[in-house]
Amino acid sequence: MDEDPHAAAGPRAVASPVAPQLGAPQLVAPQLVALCGLKHVPTRHGAAFTVAGEPLALFRTGDRVWAVEDRNPYTGCGVAGGRLSRVGRTPVVVSPMYHLVFDLRTGACLNAVDLPQLRLRTYPVEVVAEVVHVDVTAVGRTTPVSVPLGALA
Repeated sequence: MDEDPHAAAGPRAVASPVAPQLGAPQLVAPQLVALCGLKHVPTRHGAAFTVAGEPLALFRTGDRVWAVEDRNPYTGCGVAGGRLSRVGRTPVVVSPMYHLVFDLRTGACLNAVDLPQLRLRTYPVEVVAEVVHVDVTAVGRTTPVSVPLGALA
């Protein structure tokens, strides 16, 4: 039999320049899931997604994208609706409830001085051919993470 040249040969190593239109996120490499086109991630607040049953929020400045869990560890509310900002050179999101400030690189809360030091989970992101991908091997981790008080200094 002749092989069908249009048959799926497994996950592609390089993403298509077209973002997925409808349905479940498309697998583009063994550990990467394409979420949307870069131009569809807002620059003043986040965009909410569900990957492997976990709520994620994407934030963007220019061509740089960060992915964090879309659940404030202090209040349980989503952070995707929060305001994107900076503290010095550190990209942060200001949570819509109680205005807690989270570092998008580490997930650490920068202004919860009198509260236990909790943080957002962060996820690896790659932008390939103007399409934002998240590493699904990091999604669904259940290990709680805390930041020592001296780590923020």
